[in-house]
Amino acid sequence: MKTIIKKMKSLSSIGFALFGLLTILTSLNVNAQSNSDMDSSAPVYSSGTDALREFIIENLNHPEEAKRNSISGNLIIGCMINKEGKIKNCRILRGINHDCDNEAMRIVKLMGGWQPVLLQGKPVDSYISIPIDFNSDVNSSMIIRGMVVDKSTGLPVENVLVKVEGTNVGTITKIDGSYCIIVPEKYTALEYSSNGYTTKTELIDKKQSINIEIETENYSDYL
Repeated sequence: MKTIIKKMKSLSSIGFALFGLLTILTSLNVNAQSNSDMDSSAPVYSSGTDALREFIIENLNHPEEAKRNSISGNLIIGCMINKEGKIKNCRILRGINHDCDNEAMRIVKLMGGWQPVLLQGKPVDSYISIPIDFNSDVNSSMIIRGMVVDKSTGLPVENVLVKVEGTNVGTITKIDGSYCIIVPEKYTALEYSSNGYTTKTELIDKKQSINIEIETENYSDYL
């Protein structure tokens, strides 16, 4: 997989400190049903959390007037995910100001492709609260995609921790070895680690590709 590095401007974020997972709080539109009846407890974005986070970062703009006046903060939008997986009836539960609220609503309404909650095998309407963080302190970042494979076999390696060196920002590789991570501008290296493999560090700056081969750890070195 070809690694793509994109410079981002006027970065806004979602969830935990920009780089964390999307937090979704769900309450079902089902009367007198216990959680044990539910096949899924929350709607899921079909392309995954990384794809949703990437979509928001690439499309959400911090309004110019809000930036000039150093207006930032967290807002929360409540929406229905109906049984067809479409987002409906969005409203501001906690706002920041008119411009930020409108921009957040614009982005949320573009979020197609949800998997609805299942109740006894049947899709039902549910409600989610989506927190969006407009952060005026972050000016730019990079989105990096890549793949991690075993050097000896060439096979993809799942659950490798990919971390921005010197931070707690990280993600893990998927079953096909792919990953996507958002890197603050001032950081220059990624660290790859997994049980049974030697930790590897790779520089980011001016790289056209960051597909990584990791080597099995040689335990004889410890004998």
